[in-house]
Amino acid sequence: TPPSPAERGRGGGGVGATSEENAKAVYLTDIYLAREQPIPGVSSETLAERIVALPDAPPVVYVPNKSDLPVRLAEFVQPRDVVITLGAGDIRAAGEGLLRLLNERKPGDGNGR
Repeated sequence: TPPSPAERGRGGGGVGATSEENAKAVYLTDIYLAREQPIPGVSSETLAERIVALPDAPPVVYVPNKSDLPVRLAEFVQPRDVVITLGAGDIRAAGEGLLRLLNERKPGDGNGR
């Protein structure tokens, strides 16, 4: 069986050497726990610490409430940026919410866009 979301977060290691190397920023929210118990030492805060410790690490933004992600991302995203939502549960709603917000923007709105 594939590892649970909490188990994937345990390693935290494979993440640092790949996607974050070229990221402008990393936004994290709490780890989704379906039916499993939290694993001691595995948290978004731990993952953030590991990313920040990397050489040339991008900024890491912790957003505890995932429903706040679309607004927080919309404040940061620039034209031609690629946003990847990765996780379990309904994290896709963050990407969908971001798309709605970006589509509602008028040219020239927000952060010089």
